[in-house]
Amino acid sequence: MRRAARLLVLNEAGEVLLVHTIKKGRNRWEFPGGKVDEGETPREAAIRETFEETGVTIRNTEYVCTRRLHTDDDYWEVWYYVACDYRGNPSLMEPEKADKVEFVKGGVLDSLPQIPRLCIDVLRFYLNGGDKWRA
Repeated sequence: MRRAARLLVLNEAGEVLLVHTIKKGRNRWEFPGGKVDEGETPREAAIRETFEETGVTIRNTEYVCTRRLHTDDDYWEVWYYVACDYRGNPSLMEPEKADKVEFVKGGVLDSLPQIPRLCIDVLRFYLNGGDKWRA
């Protein structure tokens, strides 16, 4: 099973940071994140990947949930964290992998084209206090 971590970065206006990924023929919005490297915790991976993709430095995180899924003929275990304490303005750091990095109002996630349902569900799970997973 492969491991990955993603970070919900929320600003003071309640907007969530998204990266529009274009690598490997993808065309979708995602929370910043990626693979967990050997010797790294999922939390460390989420923080590292967020900085690499957006230039934002994360100061504190909170665990949200872990989901197991099957994609691209592979099995993944993905840890999700949330951060409201960060430094810096997001910018596109990896133009070979993405073409946009921006804060988006949570209420419009459903209307964004190419956003995985799981991203919306994880955000709602967090905003509802993490009491009960609704897939």
